[in-house]
Amino acid sequence: YLVAYRGRVGNVSFLDPFCWMRHLNPRLDRLICVSDAVRDFYLQMKPAFLRAPPERFVRIYKGHDLDWYRDEPADLTEHGIPENAFVIASVANYRPHKGIDELIHALAALPSEWPVHLMLVGKMDDPRVQRLIAESPARERIHCVGYRSDAPRYAAACDVFTLTSSIPEGLPRSVIEAMAYRRACVVTGFGGAAELVVDEVSGLHVEPGNVTAIAAAIARLYQDEALRARFGDAARARIERDFNIEQTIAQTHDVYRSLVESGTRRR
Repeated sequence: YLVAYRGRVGNVSFLDPFCWMRHLNPRLDRLICVSDAVRDFYLQMKPAFLRAPPERFVRIYKGHDLDWYRDEPADLTEHGIPENAFVIASVANYRPHKGIDELIHALAALPSEWPVHLMLVGKMDDPRVQRLIAESPARERIHCVGYRSDAPRYAAACDVFTLTSSIPEGLPRSVIEAMAYRRACVVTGFGGAAELVVDEVSGLHVEPGNVTAIAAAIARLYQDEALRARFGDAARARIERDFNIEQTIAQTHDVYRSLVESGTRRR
C-alpha cells in the first residue's frame, strides 16, 4: 500500500509530469490531506475526468500538544517595541501573497495616536517590503525582528496575531501556535486558516487583500480587551479539542488499518 501526505493547497497540475510521480500517482491508495482545503483542491481539479476517486483523499488535521507551548513570551523591548505597545504580529518569510503589504497599509490606516505596533517575524529582506516600510507613515511602529527559531515566543508576546495571505494556506502552524498561547487571530477567510479560526468565536475572518477590513478587525480588537480574551480562550480550547496530537495519531492509524483490512478481505 502507498500512502502520501500533502500539506499545501495548490501547486499541483495534471499537466506536470512530476505531479504524476508524486501526489497524482495512480498507484497511491491514500493521500492524507492536512486540511479540508487541501482535500477540496484535489476533488475540484480540472478536467474532472482525470480526478482520482474521492475516497483516495483523507483529511487528518496535523495535531499539536498544548504542553509544547509553555515558553515565556519574548521580551519585545529588545527590538525597540515599547512596553505599553499594542502589538500586531505576523510570522512569515516575505512573499507577495503572504499579506504583509496589506498589513503595513492597514497599520497606516489606523489612528496615528494609537500605540499599535506591527511586528514582522521572518525574513523581510526583500527590497519590495523594505521600500514599503520606509514609505509608510507608520514606519516608526513597524519592527522586523528577522527569522527566529523561537517564533512561538513572539506569537505569545503579541496582542493580536494575523495571517492575511491572498492564497489559501494548508494548515498554518504559526496560527496554531498563536492560538495555543491564547491569542486572538485575524485571518483571511479561506483555506486551512479559516478551518482553525472560527469567525466571531476564536478570531475574525477578513477578505484577502482588503486593507479596510484588516484595519477594521485590528481596530475592533484593540478597542475591546474582553473580546480579545474571549477569542483567546476559545482559540486555545479549539486546539486542545479539535487539533490535538492524539486524534492525529488515532486517525492515521485508522487509515492504515482500513487499508490492511480491505486487502485481507480481497484475498
